[in-house]
Amino acid sequence: MKKPIMLALVLTISTCLCAQIEVFKIVGKNSEEFSHQYGFGTFLKLSVPVNQGSDAITGEIGIMGLDGYSAGFVVLKAGYRYTLNRSGYGLYVEPQAGYAAGNDTYKDVAGVSTVAAVGYLFQPIGNVRLDVGLRFENIFTAYGSYSFVGLRIAHNFSLFRRSADY
Repeated sequence: MKKPIMLALVLTISTCLCAQIEVFKIVGKNSEEFSHQYGFGTFLKLSVPVNQGSDAITGEIGIMGLDGYSAGFVVLKAGYRYTLNRSGYGLYVEPQAGYAAGNDTYKDVAGVSTVAAVGYLFQPIGNVRLDVGLRFENIFTAYGSYSFVGLRIAHNFSLFRRSADY
């Protein structure tokens, strides 16, 4: 019963929901153990504007799969999106941190996830609100770290109208 209430609360205070897809490449010393080093991910991100709407606190959940989906992660992260021109649109940086759990072909892995992302949030054109980003993610586990470089595209769904004053 508590889960639906929490979900309703989060959706009520959030003003933007982003559906995202990503293509990524695994890099670093653990990348050699994968026969296919490219993967695909889907993510759902909630953002709550702060600072007169120019920045946002973000929360994200996603699924990443690679190597013919014999390996993958479920990730849960929180972050802060900072727009460089202070308008809420345009070029932004977004550090994130969270937790990832999944499997690496023959073993279960889990650990802390950190992300450095840069992107561009386009001004809305009608109902189309695009966000394009590049990110570097590290997942630190007991078996070593897994590093990914990804290209992401997102469509933002506004849950409430953005006020011109905020």
